[in-house]
Amino acid sequence: TAWQFYHSKEWGGLVLDLTRHYHHHGSGKFARFTAFRWHEGALQEIPDPDPITLDMLVGLEEQQRIITENTEHFLQGLPASNVLLYGKRGTGKSSLVKAVLNRYHGQGLRLVEVSKEALSELPQILRLLRGRVFRFIVFIDDLSFEDYEVAYKALKGILEGGVETIPTNILVYATS
Repeated sequence: TAWQFYHSKEWGGLVLDLTRHYHHHGSGKFARFTAFRWHEGALQEIPDPDPITLDMLVGLEEQQRIITENTEHFLQGLPASNVLLYGKRGTGKSSLVKAVLNRYHGQGLRLVEVSKEALSELPQILRLLRGRVFRFIVFIDDLSFEDYEVAYKALKGILEGGVETIPTNILVYATS
């Protein structure tokens, strides 16, 4: 614990405790922040993410049940699925994803918002997040494509499986 380190005159004997602490709680920005945005090739911390909670959402009980069950499986290391929430504008799709983060961030869940324009950078994002202590939802909001757009190919390649597999600590949740 922090008190052990504070009161110890010799940290050498506490290396295993320190290792366990960082393995469980992480370090750096991932331990301090729960939400991030991929912007111009780097993760930006979101210091004040939307505080919405699942109990604030009305009429989404079935969707809540499905997405919370999937997220719990993911956090437990059990098989879980990538998610596409689709429907009319203003029906709570994005709010549901943000509320899931707020419910489970204490269990090591983190969210990285990626814009449609940055989908070609998904391999770079996956490499950055691979193998970390935390579990990450890569959140793509308002996903849609015109016939001439090719940005979806990076997402398609990751979801369908290619040479590089999606890390076990990452799921994609998208809205459309």
